Amino acid sequence: MPGPTDTLPDAMEAALLRNIAEFYQNPALTAQISQCRVTLREYSGCGFFTTLTVPADSPIIISEEQFFGGSDVEAPELSHGAGSVLFIKNGRLDFLEVFAYADGDAAALSSFALLPITPSAGIA
Repeated sequence: MPGPTDTLPDAMEAALLRNIAEFYQNPALTAQISQCRVTLREYSGCGFFTTLTVPADSPIIISEEQFFGGSDVEAPELSHGAGSVLFIKNGRLDFLEVFAYADGDAAALSSFALLPITPSAGIA
């Protein structure tokens, strides 16, 4: 996974964000995801937090919830996979969290596959 100086989402982040945009069909969410940049990546030992920023003129996301459930991730290094959640603050993207469900580190994967988001996983 790239370090904090990269400004575009990496391959996994971009795929997770794309799935969230496609699942929720919220125009403001989709617009922000298409314009977001990474400002910080923090590694937790079992996953990571990616802090995001969007242009000031991006449309505001109107949602009762402050997060959107994302895709699960399958990878050889994760015996039980990983999950993802996109957090919103004041109508703007805040951060993407990716976390292993059991052993392994979702930040250190050789390859990955995303599972479809299910209505029970999705919030908003």
